Amino acid sequence: MKKRAGLTFVELLAASTILGMMLIGTMSLYLACLKQFSKTSTGIDLASQNALGTRKVLDTLRSCMTATISADGKTLTYQMPALSSTADSVTGEKEYTYPLTASNAVSQTFVVSNGKLVDSASGKTLVQNIYATDPDPSSSQYGQTVAPFTFTTIGSRKGVCVNLITRKVVNGVETYVRMKNTVILRNG
Repeated sequence: MKKRAGLTFVELLAASTILGMMLIGTMSLYLACLKQFSKTSTGIDLASQNALGTRKVLDTLRSCMTATISADGKTLTYQMPALSSTADSVTGEKEYTYPLTASNAVSQTFVVSNGKLVDSASGKTLVQNIYATDPDPSSSQYGQTVAPFTFTTIGSRKGVCVNLITRKVVNGVETYVRMKNTVILRNG
């Protein structure tokens, strides 16, 4: 009798079963990686948004003459020093007048309202999805109110602390990001 070349049905069935298991394992790993990537990407996006918004606030406040914070900590009012009437010949920018005096302009504000941090000077929304209470169930401050702006003292200097908690839901997964920065008021 001649031997036939090829696979038996049992061998083919065994190979198909092994291949199917490998594909299921690979797809499970792929989906888990995709979910983790989405969560990490969301966290990076939120942290980046928070960092840019708080940086704008801190850079502005660093040079302000006066600053006041509302009782609920959601409104920060500040006044900048007066600018000279002529531009610097090298930089092309108007410099602060010396001695530093508060400008006669209307006070400007940063306001956290309806989950947004808004700069009144430009009208731009700096940060979105801000929560007034800590929404993270795993946090030790869960459910506690968080004031976005508070005064602090650093040594003998007055400072402002900016504390933002943001949350975003992507593919049914909640991601929380906290950003807390402090700036010393140079002129305050």
